[in-house]
Amino acid sequence: MTVKIKGEMFILWRAVDSSGYELDVFFHKRRNKKVAIRFLRRLLMNYPNPRVIVMDKLKSYRKLI
Repeated sequence: MTVKIKGEMFILWRAVDSSGYELDVFFHKRRNKKVAIRFLRRLLMNYPNPRVIVMDKLKSYRKLI
């Protein structure tokens, strides 16, 4: 999802658990492999390893997983 903040476009990265609670929110200007690694690494360091990861069909995720 893209979000405009103070006139600049940012990509919104969100992690939600099975109950619907937001675990993490991350804003960045790019949507690529490096940003995906940064987001998931930060997420996995703070929460236990997930049993299943559900995501959209973004190419940077496939490179990461």
